[in-house]
Amino acid sequence: MHLTRFGFNALVLTWLIPAILMDIVGNTISVGTTSDLYYYKAMFDALLGTYAVWQLLRGGQTMSRQEAARKKNDPRDSVVSFDNLGAIEYIYCAVLVLLAATSWWFHHDINKNSEGLISIATLVWSWLDIAVVIVAAIQFWHLKSGAIVSVSHKFVEH
Repeated sequence: MHLTRFGFNALVLTWLIPAILMDIVGNTISVGTTSDLYYYKAMFDALLGTYAVWQLLRGGQTMSRQEAARKKNDPRDSVVSFDNLGAIEYIYCAVLVLLAATSWWFHHDINKNSEGLISIATLVWSWLDIAVVIVAAIQFWHLKSGAIVSVSHKFVEH
């Protein structure tokens, strides 16, 4: 299983947008060092979210290497070539793995010292963190191994 650039970044944004909101709320209700941690995490999450939005909007289709090769060899298709993705996308996935693992630890720590609605919310959020760790690690592996490629289409003039 692999996700295209669009699918992966849409999933990341689904995880990051609520995280940014939680960071803002955490910063609002905290003081001192804890407030600073929420502040910097909100900024970092917002930077990653901005990069994810840029990836969604920038174009450049991605697909599996096998699908790209099949489309390139099909004269009825517009794919003319395909290349491996750049190193920045590997770094992005690795950063997401580290951030999601750290967030899992943070949410787990809150969960074990809380009850009620906060306990339920941090339990569910920690599961989402684990899911993001797994998906980002798999995406990193697929990017690094060359299983996901960026394709170029031929221009058609009418």
